[in-house]
Amino acid sequence: APYVRCLIAEVESINAMLVAIKSSIEQLELVLNGKAELDVQSQELMDCLASGQVPGRQSARSHQWERYAFPSRKPLWPWYADLLDRVEQLRLWCIDLATPQSVWLPGLVN
Repeated sequence: APYVRCLIAEVESINAMLVAIKSSIEQLELVLNGKAELDVQSQELMDCLASGQVPGRQSARSHQWERYAFPSRKPLWPWYADLLDRVEQLRLWCIDLATPQSVWLPGLVN
């Protein structure tokens, strides 16, 4: 069914973004715990988090959260709230794989 194909594409996109976010935060955690050296990527991530920016939004940044993300000009925390809403929409859709009665279209990545 077309809706299932759409769901699979959306889940793959969101999962890729979540993996990128998790990986960069785990690396930053190692740095903050003194188990890894501070590198350019970790410094850039700290700068973005401290200034409320989505990592990867500026082309000079090495983190690629934005590469996997949905288009948005929102600062980090409203962007993150949107991400949680999108994940929840997909989670509910995955429960039974039935065609949903309604879909939050702007909440889809593809």
